[in-house]
Parts: sequence; structure tokens; C-alpha cells
Amino acid sequence: MTEADLQVRLNQVHQSDPEAKVFVRGDRDTVHGNVVHLLDMLRSAGFYKISFEIKSEALKGVPGAGT
Repeated sequence: MTEADLQVRLNQVHQSDPEAKVFVRGDRDTVHGNVVHLLDMLRSAGFYKISFEIKSEALKGVPGAGT
């Protein structure tokens, strides 16, 4: 998907559901500048409530709740 296609899609989603939830997830190789640029794109589409999904390396191997 090109950047222009992504911006169009973000605009469409926001128009159809302004309360849509946005979750941003990257891996350890994700470049900080790309995340900032994505946030700018999300804001320009009208999204201001954005969540980050974080997987902590420090918790690797630690059992989760109920395990």
C-alpha cells in the first residue's frame, strides 16, 4: 500500500466511523521517524485517540494472568 493509498483509507475510515479505535504496533526495527509520520497522517485524517500496542521484551517468558 502506498502512503497516498493509506491516507485515503484513513480518511474513509474516519468518515464512516469517527470513533474508530486506532492501534499502532511496530517491531524493534521500526524507525521513530516513521511512527511520527504515521501519527501525523492519523491526525490529518481526524484521529486523535491513538493507542500504542507495546510488547515488553522485559516481560518475555513471564507467565500472564491465569497461567
